[in-house]
Amino acid sequence: MRSRLVALVAAATVGFGLLAVPATAAAEPNPAAVEGSTTLATDATVEVTDVGDTAIDSSLSTYPSPSYCRGKSNYPHQSTSSSTYGWIKGYSETYCVANVPYIEVRATVWRKRWWGYEHVGTDGSGHYYNWYRIGRSGVYAGCQNNRWRTVGYHKVKDIDLQWYSLETQAYRDIVCW
Repeated sequence: MRSRLVALVAAATVGFGLLAVPATAAAEPNPAAVEGSTTLATDATVEVTDVGDTAIDSSLSTYPSPSYCRGKSNYPHQSTSSSTYGWIKGYSETYCVANVPYIEVRATVWRKRWWGYEHVGTDGSGHYYNWYRIGRSGVYAGCQNNRWRTVGYHKVKDIDLQWYSLETQAYRDIVCW
């Protein structure tokens, strides 16, 4: 079994995308496809450009998964939960309109460094069988005034027994309390 699609997508408030089967080859990044975008890229490598609190994706037409499965990544933020108060958290969710044989998510947190982004903290991950929704939070034990990124990895085996996957990202500058 192989994964059908890997894509990088983000909207103005959350990284968001539709898990889909590729229809065409990869294109150059398209700045017009930022806000509210659900366009995806094929298995080819995609360059993502950091633009404020959004990411730019390649703009292509695709065929969605039969259960219209989607993935999203929320902005990283300082936690207000009692056990992780003040720490950096990033939440990602995979969801479909109906139960699918397998659904999975992994949320990761990254901080900006002079060479790029550094994966830090503990990933949040999980999976379910015969379910339609799952969400997890990645967490970094501490806070640092910096630009942070939540990256979500989403994977489903849909009712057509094909594998669909997606990567979503959301960026935010955080000033610690």
